[in-house]
Amino acid sequence: MSKWPMMPLREVLCPYQEYIDAPEAKEYPKLSVKLYGKGVVLDTPADGTILKMKHHQIAKSGQVILSEIWGKKGAIGFVPPEGDGALCTSHFFLFDIRQNRLEPKYLQAIFTANYLQDQLDVEAKGTTGYAAVRPKNLLAAKIPLPPLAEQRRIVTRIESLSAKIDEACSLREEVQKDLSSLLNAAYHQISDKAPRKPLGELAPLD
Repeated sequence: MSKWPMMPLREVLCPYQEYIDAPEAKEYPKLSVKLYGKGVVLDTPADGTILKMKHHQIAKSGQVILSEIWGKKGAIGFVPPEGDGALCTSHFFLFDIRQNRLEPKYLQAIFTANYLQDQLDVEAKGTTGYAAVRPKNLLAAKIPLPPLAEQRRIVTRIESLSAKIDEACSLREEVQKDLSSLLNAAYHQISDKAPRKPLGELAPLD
């Protein structure tokens, strides 16, 4: 059992409530929130002149974004720097972080581990329609919340381990390439020295 208190996300996240009714006649960046905590990336840009839905939001870098439809499958993450100014439809929800209580990279680690999926999935199944995840569902989800200093220590540890894993993967790729080169060299050396005979002598037809 965690030695840290389990806190609902409403203690550290605030729903972003600024909306625009009419997007400008320009091309907006758009975001795609990947399933299972795999992050947020840019999607096909949106033309503001052809959008029909009302109450769009303009995302800010560093905000938390939740997919209404796929939040139950871990589609939640942080708006990346290149997503600043992205247009979000009413099927996505944005949240600001109370950074006096939460280290963003700590919450990112929780998203990456897909820690919230079970909680959000249960809440979504209790709703009607297509099992949507609403802001209240995310804000009710609980996470272990150590003090800020401990959150940062955990983040530093995770980053150190990730760097070691990346280094190990890189070394493994180098070893595989070297092994492949050695095997190819050995094959050519053997084939160059081996006597060549017609196939008919190796596999007689009669």
